Amino acid sequence: MDSIRHKLEEVGLSEKAAGIYLALLQLGSGTVQDIASRASVVRTTCYPLLEELQKRGLVSTTRSGKKTVYVVEHPDQLVGNIEKTASLARAIVPTLAHVLAGNSKRPKIEIYEGISGVWRAYEDVIRGEGYEVKAFVPADEAVAIAGDRKVKEYIRKRVKKDISMRAIMQKTPLIEKEYTKYNKGDLRESRFIDAKRFPMPVEIDLYPEHSIAITSFRDGIGLIIRSKPIHTALNSIFELLWISSKRI
Repeated sequence: MDSIRHKLEEVGLSEKAAGIYLALLQLGSGTVQDIASRASVVRTTCYPLLEELQKRGLVSTTRSGKKTVYVVEHPDQLVGNIEKTASLARAIVPTLAHVLAGNSKRPKIEIYEGISGVWRAYEDVIRGEGYEVKAFVPADEAVAIAGDRKVKEYIRKRVKKDISMRAIMQKTPLIEKEYTKYNKGDLRESRFIDAKRFPMPVEIDLYPEHSIAITSFRDGIGLIIRSKPIHTALNSIFELLWISSKRI
């Protein structure tokens, strides 16, 4: 029962409210005295906790004579609450992100080390939904070091979030065979540059809020920069290369 209590705390219930909720689940319904006895707490402690559970839609009340009887709702309500909260959070994230972007005190450079740090930078690139990423993609470094399965898993996550990509890529047999042929399904438009003439050992991703992610699996570094001037400059370089590179 303790493990269930801990999981209830993880989804937002206080420790005491989780105990009251579990007690009421076992009873089905009961008076404050019944619930307090089952949960091994004093009766006066129950009132604010039951009120908290009512606000969450987990408990309702009815009358039995002069007594108030508390009735537990189906646990599915927990999932409904979480989904509602997630929906509300998604709705306000763009506004909050705009406020955050305008905060001059916020660090504008974030550096992460190790392969996990590289993936942390990658995850930042697709933290939102429904926008375009412009990317300078090195030949086969990500696949060689992180593995084909991991890279394709990341691509699927990007596609699920409806994040499209325009990628300037170095031409290699692996890129041609395993990736560019899936451009349409991967929401990606790709163009080639000559790998020998224009070596590109790191990946650079340009994405909303003037963000730039520079990643190197070989060096184990993920660098995130939030800067309008730098983003604008790199975006101009990208567009210049885009119109002059070979379309796939």
